[in-house]
Amino acid sequence: MLLITAIKNLEIIEPLGRGFQIREGLFITNDRSHIEKKFSKEARLMMGANEFLDLLSSSAVAYLELSKEEESENAANSGGLLNFWLFELFTFYQSLWLIKDNAVTNELAFCFFTHPVKRQLVCTSNFLRSRPTTANGKTLSAKLSLSELRTAREYFLQLIPMTFYEAAREMVHEGSAPAAAMPFRQFKGTPRLPRLNYFLSGARSFEDMPIKIALYMTCFEILFSTTASELTHKLSERVAFFLGQNAAERKAIFNTVKAAYAFRSKIIHGDEVEINEKLTCTVVEIDGLLRRIFLKILQESETQTIFEKNKQDLEEYLTNLTLGVKPEDSSTG
Repeated sequence: MLLITAIKNLEIIEPLGRGFQIREGLFITNDRSHIEKKFSKEARLMMGANEFLDLLSSSAVAYLELSKEEESENAANSGGLLNFWLFELFTFYQSLWLIKDNAVTNELAFCFFTHPVKRQLVCTSNFLRSRPTTANGKTLSAKLSLSELRTAREYFLQLIPMTFYEAAREMVHEGSAPAAAMPFRQFKGTPRLPRLNYFLSGARSFEDMPIKIALYMTCFEILFSTTASELTHKLSERVAFFLGQNAAERKAIFNTVKAAYAFRSKIIHGDEVEINEKLTCTVVEIDGLLRRIFLKILQESETQTIFEKNKQDLEEYLTNLTLGVKPEDSSTG
């Protein structure tokens, strides 16, 4: 069984040969000859000449090969398997965003396998509903080195618990097919970090900057909001103290978040918003702040624990953070 798709808006600087392995069996390659060898004449006809040529001309290709035994286990639910694989790729693209802002996505994905009864080649296909753009709404190509790909792979493995990955995989095993991007809507009891990733992916899928900034601000609220009172000031202050290393940086972050909230308020309440340099700069800065927050969560286990706290404990932590109260000070009462 072969699952394969052309990746768009991604250029890998070094040649990858057989491919860079994201996880067992899943590879990304920029070697056209390696990809071409995987297709029989029959498979090319099923795929279609235009799709096949597009695949070969792409700057990168993702593919997953399963053994004959795995093929027989998954043939009856090839659609569900393909959808899960697209969700997996979508999660990897999120990890690439942690390296640098990008619009990496893929074209139509194909699954080729031999029918278990008829013994004929079968082809199914699907695509990602979500099409990411950069913070300023563009679809620019991202250049990445092999070293950066390795870092993204580490982030990918850390991101998995912050998504609906395991639930989606379980659905495939049960014979149902999750949607080909984020498979679940928000529901009561969902932890903060999966909710954060969900809304972040939503923001990145809009090229409309006003909608982007509205969803970006929801990401901040998921992490730093515990009450609805004085939301703009309190949240701007908390983000500033969470990320800022000195007074000047904290002030700059505070002003950026506050400006973003002003845009968000207009957008949510249906007011007109001018697409100008100030809005563009604010969206790009907010995108960068979210990236810094996400990286801090991934790289510092104690930081991740903070956002796993219940609302009351998170409120206490964030209040102490802005007041400069150290843990040992609060424990002595």
